Amino acid sequence: MPDQFVIPWKLQDIFSLFRGKENLLVKALHGLEKESLRVDEKGNLAMTPHPKALGDKLTDPYITTDFSESQPEFITPPFEKIEDSLKFLTKLHDFTYERLDHEYLWPMSMPAKLPSEKDIPIAHYGDSPEGLQKEIYRRGLALRYGKYMQTICGVHYNMSFSNEFWDLLYSRYGAVRGKKMDRQDFINEVSMNLVRNFIRWRWLLVYLFGASPYKDETYKCRLMAKDKDHTISLRSSRCGYSNPAKLPITYNSFHQHLADLQFAVDNVHSPYTDLGVEDQGIRVQLNDHILQMGNEYYFSVRVKPPKPYDDLVKALAKDGVQYFEVRIFDVNPFEYNGVSARQLYFAHMFLLYCLLTPSQPVDDAVLDMGTMNQQDVALFGRNPGLYLHRDLPDGKSVLMTDWAKELLSALKPVADRMDQVFNKPKYGPVLQYFTEAVDHPENLPAFRVVREMEKQNKDFLAYGLKFAQKYSKRKR
Repeated sequence: MPDQFVIPWKLQDIFSLFRGKENLLVKALHGLEKESLRVDEKGNLAMTPHPKALGDKLTDPYITTDFSESQPEFITPPFEKIEDSLKFLTKLHDFTYERLDHEYLWPMSMPAKLPSEKDIPIAHYGDSPEGLQKEIYRRGLALRYGKYMQTICGVHYNMSFSNEFWDLLYSRYGAVRGKKMDRQDFINEVSMNLVRNFIRWRWLLVYLFGASPYKDETYKCRLMAKDKDHTISLRSSRCGYSNPAKLPITYNSFHQHLADLQFAVDNVHSPYTDLGVEDQGIRVQLNDHILQMGNEYYFSVRVKPPKPYDDLVKALAKDGVQYFEVRIFDVNPFEYNGVSARQLYFAHMFLLYCLLTPSQPVDDAVLDMGTMNQQDVALFGRNPGLYLHRDLPDGKSVLMTDWAKELLSALKPVADRMDQVFNKPKYGPVLQYFTEAVDHPENLPAFRVVREMEKQNKDFLAYGLKFAQKYSKRKR
């Protein structure tokens, strides 16, 4: 296997290959994970235990907790239709609201009013070995990153292409230098092509989907930008959810990607050693390694194996890539579920484009550039004069809105072919909506939050509570 599997096609070749089989471009499975916070009627973080009426958070497949005891997480199974994933997520919210006692689900990514950091309750899963491991892991997260960061919430979109899609692609392009690859090896390497393109272009999703331009004063971040007038997504910024240690992870081949993840899981990071693994006989980290386990790898997109796993790296090595987990969605306060069908249709189309568009290798400079672009858009994206960096031979910067239009224009042939499956187009209108939004961004979530909050004197708690109360009274 070469260091990087070079995509042997052009996008136009794919359109020819799938002519008459455009349904395979659309066919996929879609799942959602959505984190929230329970708050009291004044917007304070709820200090009550996870309600027993919601089920056992250790074993329930649909409602559990994320980092905090006050942080429910909703998980849908995968569905063929995006609408069915949203309907299931709606039922989980309905079920929860019917069982909350004078509490709300906070409808924003950035947390509501927080107590002192020491008082934020870490999720407790009982005294079984599995439950204790989950709790100790979270103690380690609190020690490494602080509890404040862990209270940030988001939506994860899980998507897998169909077997029939992969079969057709593999039948035509599964040979390397005249020798047929193993089918799963082919899938693994093409999946890394998606990841590399996502690294370069993820800033676009931050711009279109970002919805966290403000925070409560109780959320502390010493890295906050001085310019707060153009923020789109604090969650996706350096004040948000990320690994503070620079991870030695590469993306040019699946084999090396796994080796890098394993290195991070196996090797000591001296600052974490200094924090200690035990404190007065109490375990406060699983270990002092770069990552306590593979789950601690916080990246905007992750490749995932087909089955539930205890060890992400071993599961990927054994079974390969089955689906992609996109972790860049802010909670959308304008949606009961925190995410809209329009966003999911766009993300599906975007992932298909990332998969099928040949990518160049990404070195450390390109990785840093992708992170810089994401953070610049997150903190300064409402500035129409923002420039981003491109990894072109001339190294020129480009106006963010010009680059956005270029990418959205490139998506149009993909949308056109996906829409050949439907009597009424679905992907084209979504693409048109976001294309028009680049010139008229006032209805994008972050811009709308800013406009509406200005009418409330930028009172973050009052604004969030307005939605929380509205959704708690929703007819079910």
